Amino acid sequence: MIDLHSHTTASDGTFSPAQLVDEAGRTGVRILGITDHDTFSGYDQALPLARQTGLELVCGIELSTKLHGHSVHLLGYFLNPSLNPDGLGDFRTWIGDLQASRRDRNVRLIARLRELGVNITLEEVQARGGGMTGRPHFAKLLLEKGYVSSMQQAFDDYLDESAKGYVTRREPQFAEAVQHIRDAGGIASLAHPIRIREDVAAVLSELRAAGLNAIEAYHSDHSPEQTKLYLELAGQHGLLITGGSDFHGAVKPEIQLGTGRGGNLRVPDDLVDRQRCQIAHLVLIQVQAPPCGETGQRRKVSHAILFDAQRLQRLEAGQRLEVANLVAIQVQRLERGHALQRAQLHNRIARKLQRLQVLEVGERREIGDLIQRQVQITQMRETGQRRQILDLARRNGELLKVGEFAEGTKVRDLRSRQKDGVEIRTVLQTG
Repeated sequence: MIDLHSHTTASDGTFSPAQLVDEAGRTGVRILGITDHDTFSGYDQALPLARQTGLELVCGIELSTKLHGHSVHLLGYFLNPSLNPDGLGDFRTWIGDLQASRRDRNVRLIARLRELGVNITLEEVQARGGGMTGRPHFAKLLLEKGYVSSMQQAFDDYLDESAKGYVTRREPQFAEAVQHIRDAGGIASLAHPIRIREDVAAVLSELRAAGLNAIEAYHSDHSPEQTKLYLELAGQHGLLITGGSDFHGAVKPEIQLGTGRGGNLRVPDDLVDRQRCQIAHLVLIQVQAPPCGETGQRRKVSHAILFDAQRLQRLEAGQRLEVANLVAIQVQRLERGHALQRAQLHNRIARKLQRLQVLEVGERREIGDLIQRQVQITQMRETGQRRQILDLARRNGELLKVGEFAEGTKVRDLRSRQKDGVEIRTVLQTG
């Protein structure tokens, strides 16, 4: 099972990196993407734990950007801070500025909420967050203190863009964020497109022109019809496919890691493999036609190629080994099956041959007896018939010799009859 969209306590999730790794093992997730907001901290903490359990981690990040004045979330993938330090140096500096803007916003948000009669402190909010405190942590505190009856009400009344307590922070333009992800050797994927206020099909050409190269078609908020639509749009615009649950833990208790909301999520098992292959092609194209004079960019691309090629080779080698083992097992099973079948068939044939031989011997005996009896009967009949014929011939000969016929005497009455196949002639008168 694959889940490429999850959050830890490093941003707005309630599971620590260690707990998230354990949850992946419990639910059967074998490839996990950690995409905390504006930080790699959760991935860095989870990586050594994942290696111990055999879980494959995909380094990711989720960024809040602006498109036509509205907030649009963007996912960055295959950004590995340990294996690609040169490519991520500028990116880390850039997200550091975003983190500073978030901290400044939190201070101003506390002041704004106090103006609205909400008495909370920044320390209380930070205690409910991790390394990166965001609006969900404010909402959780408002719920605990009884200012709202639900997390959704906290956003509706205080924290959403249209709410009275909303305070802005620096959110980069969509194209700017895409470019930073691409420069760092990653792929940029449009997160949960169902939440975009504009028609996705109408703006996708613009986003593609800005450098977007993937779309999150599989998400807990998507219906089967919407997923199908986004897959079709990805094919039309030449985009890669990503997918994940957007797991936050207790913040969104209805969403489970790997399976989404009520089991509505099923990310294809070969999704990451297809991404790697397509990334390799994209990177190869970039190497063949790099921007003029940008040797640094070529160096970053080379690192990306080496990193992805090594991972792909390890994966393919493992797959080849697994396939070879499966084939060997199947061949052994098949050979054993064939040998068993041959033995069973041989036994059946042997038994049938024995039965047939016994039957044939008996039949030959019976046939021989029948033939012998028939021959004897026939011989007896023929002997009797010959005796009868000889007797008749003898008697007829004697009858023919009884009369004395003068020369020229004509037979006036000659009767004949058949008896047992022999013509018997009797002379009655002469004249």
